[in-house]
Amino acid sequence: MLNLTTNAGSSPATPANRLTLGPIDFEAISSDARDNFVPRGVWRAVITGARINADKNRVQLLFDVAEGELEGFFEKHPAAPDFAHTIYLGAEPKRFIHLKADLAGIGSHNPGLDPFGAWNTDVRAFVGKRVILTVHYAETVDERGEGLLPRIAIVPAQAAATGSYLIPGNVHADGTRDPDEPGFPIVFSDVAEDPGHEPDSLWGDADA
Repeated sequence: MLNLTTNAGSSPATPANRLTLGPIDFEAISSDARDNFVPRGVWRAVITGARINADKNRVQLLFDVAEGELEGFFEKHPAAPDFAHTIYLGAEPKRFIHLKADLAGIGSHNPGLDPFGAWNTDVRAFVGKRVILTVHYAETVDERGEGLLPRIAIVPAQAAATGSYLIPGNVHADGTRDPDEPGFPIVFSDVAEDPGHEPDSLWGDADA
């Protein structure tokens, strides 16, 4: 807790009669919250943290972009709220079928990982594991103004390999929604199958 008094008598390096936590370069901080969110689309991600939220009976897995131009995006954007890069895994009975599918999706990208065993013993086993995600946004309006709520979904390896998934469209505050886009094959390997054809470093070989 701060003691709100002047710092008279402090070291000569600190001017007297000033109270501050230290300078912040506010020019370097964007006033647009959207700059702290990855764009809508499909992303290769790595799980960077695991938390238990006992009050809401769920596990929260933090992630960051694993490859491409935006690799390490959230590490470079510390102002980003945690909910902008969190996978929520609910443990309510009505969510069990979705939880099982999500855990299987994580396991499909990480051979050797038993996702169900990790859930039942120690969810920190997910940290460092790879996953593919789709991200889109829902706009909100409240007393603080406009906001964004990310919608994040795990893409199983088989769906990623065949393109049998959709990238959902963003939902606007007026209730309208951008159209969904079809998925396309993505792989973790950056080796092009066709000589002379370079796969995209973020999306994988979109022409495969």
